[in-house]
Parts: sequence; C-alpha cells; structure tokens
Amino acid sequence: MSFERSNADQEKVGDLWGTMFENSIRKRLLVDGAVSIAAFFILIGVGFWSLSNAEESTSLVLQTDRVLVQTGSLIAIAPSIVGANHANEISHAILRDAANKAAAIELSVDQDLPEKVEAKRIASAARRATHLFDRPLPPDRAPSKRVVALDAQRAVILARLVSFIEPFATNEKRLRAAREESNVSAWRRTNALILAIFVSIAFIIVRLHFLFGRLVVTRLKMLGTKARSFETSRVIAEPDLGFDEIARLDRSFYDMMRDIAERESELRRLNILQDRTRDFILFIDRSDLRVIDANASARVAYGYERDEMCRLHLHDLRAPRTVVDMSKRLADIDRGGATFETIHQRKDGTQFPVEVSAFTTELGGRSIVMSIIRDISDRERAAVAIMRAEESDTARQNLEIEAAERKMIERHLAFAATHDDLTQLPNRAYFTNRLQQMVARQKQHPNERGAVFFLDVDRFKVINDSLGHAVGDRLLVEIANRLRTCLRAGDTLARFGGDEFTFLLERIDSESAVVAFAERVLASFSSIFVVEGCKVLTSASLGIDISEGGSTTAENIMRNADLAMYDSKARGGRCYRTFTPALLERAIVLQETESDIRDALARDEFRLFYQPIFTLDDRKLSGFEALIRWQHPYRGLLTPDKFIDIAEATGTIVPIGEWVLAQACRQLETWRADLSKATPLTVSVNVSPHQLSMPDFVDTVKSALDRANVPADRLNIEITESAIIGVVDDVSQKLDEVRSLGAKIHLDDFGTGYSSLSHLHRLPIDVLKIDRSFVSDTRTGLASKEIVKTIIALAQQLSIDVTAEGIETAEQLRELIALRCAHGQGYFFAKPLAGPLCADFIRDQSRFEMKSAV
Repeated sequence: MSFERSNADQEKVGDLWGTMFENSIRKRLLVDGAVSIAAFFILIGVGFWSLSNAEESTSLVLQTDRVLVQTGSLIAIAPSIVGANHANEISHAILRDAANKAAAIELSVDQDLPEKVEAKRIASAARRATHLFDRPLPPDRAPSKRVVALDAQRAVILARLVSFIEPFATNEKRLRAAREESNVSAWRRTNALILAIFVSIAFIIVRLHFLFGRLVVTRLKMLGTKARSFETSRVIAEPDLGFDEIARLDRSFYDMMRDIAERESELRRLNILQDRTRDFILFIDRSDLRVIDANASARVAYGYERDEMCRLHLHDLRAPRTVVDMSKRLADIDRGGATFETIHQRKDGTQFPVEVSAFTTELGGRSIVMSIIRDISDRERAAVAIMRAEESDTARQNLEIEAAERKMIERHLAFAATHDDLTQLPNRAYFTNRLQQMVARQKQHPNERGAVFFLDVDRFKVINDSLGHAVGDRLLVEIANRLRTCLRAGDTLARFGGDEFTFLLERIDSESAVVAFAERVLASFSSIFVVEGCKVLTSASLGIDISEGGSTTAENIMRNADLAMYDSKARGGRCYRTFTPALLERAIVLQETESDIRDALARDEFRLFYQPIFTLDDRKLSGFEALIRWQHPYRGLLTPDKFIDIAEATGTIVPIGEWVLAQACRQLETWRADLSKATPLTVSVNVSPHQLSMPDFVDTVKSALDRANVPADRLNIEITESAIIGVVDDVSQKLDEVRSLGAKIHLDDFGTGYSSLSHLHRLPIDVLKIDRSFVSDTRTGLASKEIVKTIIALAQQLSIDVTAEGIETAEQLRELIALRCAHGQGYFFAKPLAGPLCADFIRDQSRFEMKSAV
C-alpha cells in the first residue's frame, strides 16, 4: 500500500511540474539551439566585417604600390624635364609624357586619401608646363620680352614640378609601410575570427549531440531495457521521476505493464477455475460456429487435444442425425441465453447426453458463444434408478421403450451411414461393400457370375443448369424410383454420386439375361418425366462389366464398367456397352497419348504430308492439302485419327494448328522459290473449331503469311461443319476478315453434318469439299450419287467451286467429271507425300501415270 501511495504522490507532483514545464525537452532543445545559432551568426557577422576590413587594407597597399611605381617613373624623367627647351620637339614629348604620368598618379589616388592634394598639385603643374610648351615661338625670330617672360615662367613651373615629386615619393613610401603593417594586423584578426567560427560550430554540434543524447536517446534506451525485462521475466521497473515528456511516457508505460500483469494474473486465475471445473466450457465463434477454445474437462470428455479441438465445427460435436433448428436456437441464445439438452459425440464415436447453457458475449472484437456443457448421463441413470425403485413396472416399461428407441436410433444411424439422403438408395460405401463380398464369394465358388452396371444420365448438367438444382434433385428421385422397378430379387441399386447410378447383379445365368436387364433399364427412360410441373425427356448411357471366378478386384470391376459407360457416351448415349479388354487398352493408349502429345511440339515430332489436288477436266495439278502426322518415338508414324481428338479435348490443338499453318506457308514459299516457272500452286490447311474460336485467329493467319512471304491468295483455310454450329455470326465475321487478306475458305466434309446447309448462304465459302463417304459410293449407291449431284448443283447456284475427296477409282473419276465436279483428290492420283518429294512430283508429273481408261 505504501508503494502505491508513493506512486500516487509522485504522479501528482509529476502532473504539477508537467503542467508548469510542458514540452520541457522540446523547449530546452529549442532554447539551446537558438542561443547557439544566434552566437554562430554573430561570429559570422563579425567575421565578414573583419574580412571586409582586411580586403580594404590590402586594396590600399596595392594602390600605394601603383602610385610608387608611377612616381618612380616620373622621378626618372625629372632631369629631362628640367632641361626642356620650348623649341625642341623632344622636350615637348618628354613634358607630355610627364603630364600623363602625373595625371595617372592623380587618378590612382582615391578622393578621400591624404596624398590626394599632393597628387593634384603634381598633375596641375605638369598640365600647366605642357600648356606653356604647346605655344612656342618660331625659332628663327629674335626673342621678345614676351618670349623671355614665357621662358622664365616655364622654368619656374618646371622647377616647381620637380620639387613636388621628391617629397611626394618619400611620403608615399612612408604611407606604404604603415598600410602594410595595418594590412597584416587585419588579416591576423580575420584568421582568428574564422578559427573561432569553426570552433563554435564544433561546440554547437557537440553541445546539441550531448543534450539530445542525455535528454532523449539514453532515456529511450532505458525504456527499451524495461520493455525487454518485462517481456522476458515480467519484471516491472520503477518509473522515471522526471517531469518531461519521456518521464510521462515512462509512467504511462509503467501503468500499462502493471495493468497487463494484473490482467494476466486475473486470466491465470480464470484459467485455473476453468480447468478445475467439472463442466465442459467451449468458446465458439458466432459467425461460423467453429470452436475457438475449450477447457481441460471438455478436451478430456470429448477425447481431443487442444489443437484438434480448435479445428472442429459445432456440428462435429453433435451426434449424427440430430435434428436441430440451428437458426432458432442461435436466436434464443442471442436474446439472453438458452439452456437445452441434446446428444453429443466423442472423438471415438461414442455418444452421451448433455445439458447445454449458452449465451453470447463479445471477446476480442468478435461475437463469441460461450457454452457450459454438463454430462447428464449420471443424472439420467439416477432418474431411471429412482423410477425403478418407485415403480418397477413403469420403470420396466420405460426401459423397454428406451431400448426400442435406442434400437430405432441405431437403425436410423446405420441407414444414414449406408444410404443416400436424397433418393434413399444405398450409397457408394454400401455398394462397394456388397461388391467386395460378391468378389470374395466368387473366389470360393469360381462358377458364380455377376455383373456391374454403371449408369450416367445423359445431358443432366444441361437440365440442372437450365431448370435449377431443385428440379435436378427431384429428377434424380424420379429416376431412382423408375430404376427400382427394374430390379430383380437380390439385386442392388445404388446412387454412386451426382447423376451416376450403379446396379449389382450378383447371380446371373447367361449374358442374355444381362442384355435383357440393360434393355429394361434403358427402356425405363423412354417416357417423359414430369418434375415440378416441367416435362423432361432424358436418356442414359450404360456400361457393363461381367465378373466371374473372383479373378479380379472390386476396384477393377468398377473401373471396367466406368470405361464401358464412357464408350457408350462416346457413341451418342442412349445405349449400353459391355467392357472388353480393348477398351482398357484404348484407355491406356489415350492416357499415354495425352501425356506425350503435350511434349510433341517441343520435341519437333510432328510432320506435314501433302496430298495433291487436281483439276478433273485437264488433270492439272492445282495445289496440295497439308495433312499432319505424328512421328511418335515408340509407336511410329501416327495418323490424325490417333491423336487429333485428344488434342481437341486437351486444348493442345491450338498450338499444333498454328504450327501446321506456319509450316505449310513456309513449304509453299520453298516451292515457289525452287519452281518459279511452274504453275502457281495453293496449299490447303485444316483449322479446328478451337483455333477458329480464338480471338487472335485472323492475326495468326496474317502472321504466318507475312513470315513466309507468301501471297494470301495461295492459302486455303479448311473448316469443318462442327466449327460453325451455334456460332455462325462469330465464325462468319472471322472468315470475312481472312478473305479480306486474300485467302480462300473451304468447307470440309460437306454433307455429313446437320446444320451447315441452313447457314451456308451466311458464310463466306469459296469451295465445298464433298466427303469421301459420298464419293466412294457414287457407282453402287443411287442415294449417294444424287447427294453428290445435289451438292454440285447447289454450289453452282451459289457460285462456289467443288472439290471431291477420296477418289480411288477411274469409275469414280468419270462419274464426278460427268457431274461437272471441278477439282478432286485421292489415292487414284497420289498418296500424301512428304515435303521434299513434292518438289519432284511438281517437276515430273509425267512420271505419275494417269489411268488410260479415264
């Protein structure tokens, strides 16, 4: 208590002195700095004054030196001045020189100096003598009285001039000595003042440094030491007894440390009480219902460590299948707290009844739900014991009811663990367990056979996105109800996840039974589903794997059925496929191909081959179609059907297509350079839908042409019908831009699609390419011939050229010529050639013999 009183008294005194001398450190620094700076500027002023005097003294010495030099030169010509004759031109020149020197002496002496009078007398005498000599009489005339008088006057003036010079020179020497002495004294004073200025600057710096260090830095270091001491060992040092700003900061810091120590002590007491209590105390974040902290009793009761406990959600502590209206319960807790009973679950899965008292509070700026939980297992057991003691019959009935309820709860929990909430069908875990049991049984009874069906709803994502998830969920329930009607006794139907369902037929007699079951399942989708007032028509893709002898695993069976299902989807859905080893081999090859294709461009493994295109009426070579091949390091030369679909699916078709375009343009430029006199040739490049959808497609085409220096009218861009489905306007705009460069647009495989005919008039197409499937059947199939005829007629009406693909026989060629088809390509003319061979083919077309029967 005495310590607290002394601190209180000290604080009062400090506040009093702090009021009297507020900002004392700043004032002391300002006053000391102001005095030092004032003294410094006074010294600077005196120094400048002394320097000015010294420079003035030096100027006087230099002036005296100039006057002495000029006086000396005048003394030197004094004898000549005395003997001057007015009739002599030399005497005239000497006197004029003497007058100039005397005038220079007068100008060299300042107006306020004492020798200025003597200098004027010398200059005046010189001017008068010169003036008298400027009026001489002719030398041949006899001297008159005026001439004699003028000569006498000249002699007197010249004598006086000479008499002025000697004393003036003597006096100037004496003045020079006195001024030299004064100049030395002035410079000594100036040097002394400069030294004093430097000493004062050093003193001011040392003074301010010492004052700042003593008043601020040293005491701040002491504050830092106190802070580290409190941080490491919680030692609270006595505050500073001063009255300035740092002292008040020190006292505030002391108060803060004392407050922190008291809060920590209080917190330790609360933690001790919290950990010693038998109740479970949980601190839960109100925003996301995650556990923030828990006392020791709670951690022991639930079986979690502290870090595990702090990662739990409130739902993790409640027993599964516990139905709670959480929003209503939280509202009750927020209004002032709530007490309720529920079932909680430990880490090991065991459950126990609890009574929860919860209320909301603010802690650290967050809304916290503090829950005090008590295990009421003993209370319930005691209540049961009391009831047994008082009324044995009623207690027995209650126990039976409790046991029934427990069994019902256990059955409910077991059902929830193995069944799907939405459709109430068995879930993936249940199905996998039954499948594993079947495989284990087949190992003991090799003659038994079973089948797994993997079903995926066609276009379910489209339905779900367009009609909403609620309709999608209800549709899955209706599908599950229909699929139940297909089951035989002992079969298992499960919802595997999403829109995927699985069947397990554990005992089958023959493959025909499997086929009949598959057809029954697919037929269940034939009628329309009515869901939430919406009519939905959908279908399913079904994959089947038949297992026998226990020679495989449950995982392999599910994988095989899944592969078969994807094969049925690849065939358009609405069908079933049975697993074969070829499907697995194809899946492995596809996976390897997908992995290898990503590095094929970097390894330069792609090659371009060129198939010649001819005009059919005169058999002249008009161009080539660029066809890509993959020189795989292990699988050899692969045709596009082995990798293009995978490249499309993975998106790598875009860089591959850009490479093909650039390579074909470079090859065309090579042919043009080597065969400049040959007929101009074109090259056709296939463009994928992915390439055409890229925003910079037109720039890519232009860049390839510019880099290869190829005229744009030698390039043909071939697109397929799939590239224009649904995006006609966007495709049409890009094709127009390509055509504006000069390139031609070819529509490949025309007639095999179902939508391009309606959009043909909207697209800038130059050439239609008839698919080989129509060309190969022109002689034997009337329908194919009529299709080709119709396509050619349509093209002629639209002023579009036609090229037929896949010409392999002379008969096909004759039919196409009869139908007035302009161009063609196929094995009948030549197979695709490597780039270097094309040059020889162009030069020596005669070596590639045309069939004479044509």
